[in-house]
Amino acid sequence: MRDAWKGYQERLEKDPCFIENKNITVISTAGLNYSEKCVLAEYIVKTYGFDKLVELAKKNADFEGVLGCSFIELYADTVGWIENSGELAEQIEEN
Repeated sequence: MRDAWKGYQERLEKDPCFIENKNITVISTAGLNYSEKCVLAEYIVKTYGFDKLVELAKKNADFEGVLGCSFIELYADTVGWIENSGELAEQIEEN
């Protein structure tokens, strides 16, 4: 999760308000690093269930059709989830 957080932090450094401004349109699933994709998948499973992750894969990442939200909304929600996650704080403290 810490590596994913670094990716999010790099985006924040370029535009501190990118989530609030919904300036996430330049980000696509292809633009995410491996760790970010893993955390995004973890968030989907914990929030929507594993079956939705499988359905998302089968429907070629149709976020609105499967999850009822856009990729931008999902990405912003995932960043918020990471920010509020105790796991991130624990991992940072451990190292």
